[in-house]
Amino acid sequence: MTSLLDQYEQNSQRTVGPTAPPTPAGPEVKSASGFINMAIEDETPMFCKQKVNFAPPDRIMHMCVSSELIVLAMNNGILFRIDLKQPEKHEEIEFSKLNPQLKLSGMFLDPTGDHLLMSFVPRNTDSQLQAELFYLNRKSNKIRPTSKFRGHEITAVGWNYNNVRSDTTRPLLLGTSKGLILETELSNDSERIFQSSLEQYWKQVFDIGKGNSAITGLEFHKVPNLERYFIIATTPNRIYQFVGNVNSSDERPLLQQIFNIYLTRAEGFIEVPSKRTLKYSKLQFFYPKSTQR
Repeated sequence: MTSLLDQYEQNSQRTVGPTAPPTPAGPEVKSASGFINMAIEDETPMFCKQKVNFAPPDRIMHMCVSSELIVLAMNNGILFRIDLKQPEKHEEIEFSKLNPQLKLSGMFLDPTGDHLLMSFVPRNTDSQLQAELFYLNRKSNKIRPTSKFRGHEITAVGWNYNNVRSDTTRPLLLGTSKGLILETELSNDSERIFQSSLEQYWKQVFDIGKGNSAITGLEFHKVPNLERYFIIATTPNRIYQFVGNVNSSDERPLLQQIFNIYLTRAEGFIEVPSKRTLKYSKLQFFYPKSTQR
């Protein structure tokens, strides 16, 4: 089957050609389809396809890209990390031995590329084993287990876009397959002698699905120059919005102050029209590179 990029490239090649001379009415030419074709100077392509000198040894099961870092999870239980600044080099990290009875169900990379979360679930649905969440820092080859999220299948991560540190995630949100929203902060600070747990703190801050709907997307942002945040969460058939102020950005949990508003009033949401529940959905924001977040 022809890929989306191949189709786009073929269509672009068909449409690119000598520009027709302008008509007396101007450079706009109305086609038989009723659409107006107008050439734009220095038009930037919507997509750009570039070959990467990498032949995967097995099927790619999951992939994340952020800040010029690609992370690939292979079917053979190997994690590949590729720095696009040095694509000829790559790191291999084995994750199949973390727990052979668990399988990787989701992988989440933060905007800086420094923090990777890996969600695992039992291979056998009848198993008594529980879902687990693991963490990998960009500066390390050691995949570490979290201790507070056993039993929660993490299906979405709301990263902290104000974070620039590589040793901590700062407050972030986790969405689960049961519709729970959890807040935590993970620290990879090697200087902490008396605290072995990754979690600085953790707490359930909201239940969006009452056990019926998985969180498929989660994102939050701070309004510049204000102690005001907005949170977007999605399920297979709804888009939720939460907006509110916090007393201080140093308070922990940080975003529970906003979710508490919706304990006494209904949260706002948009219903996604569908004749049947979607099996897959994803929340994705796009911004100009210059945008301050």
